[in-house]
Amino acid sequence: MVGSTRSPHDAPDGWFDTADLIARLPAPSASLRGVLSTKGPDGREVPTSIPLHHAVVLAAAACARSRGAKRFKTVYEHVRALGDRQREYLVVLRPGKPPEIVRAAGFTSAAAIVLDLAEIRADVLAGTPITH
Repeated sequence: MVGSTRSPHDAPDGWFDTADLIARLPAPSASLRGVLSTKGPDGREVPTSIPLHHAVVLAAAACARSRGAKRFKTVYEHVRALGDRQREYLVVLRPGKPPEIVRAAGFTSAAAIVLDLAEIRADVLAGTPITH
């Protein structure tokens, strides 16, 4: 947030500084920049800021990656597709199976790693390190 006097994790306008967010996530920054980058006139570029729903997407992918998910880019794509409904869902990671997106309402515990997107969203907004 160039020229801004507020903290990089303040989000009154709903946008987050990408470098600050990546620093708070539990996955290698190169991997995270790789999923965020787009092709621009000068080659691959990473946006300097992203909206809240996209910050949750990146954080969920980072959490999946830090938990050993080999298909963390699939998590990124699935959570991104949820848009504003992210808070209603969980990401379920089972060894040897593709990531699964399930509704939080009515979910019963399973032998799996479960990422609660509502909790991840709250951590993104709080500006705290995200370690799910």
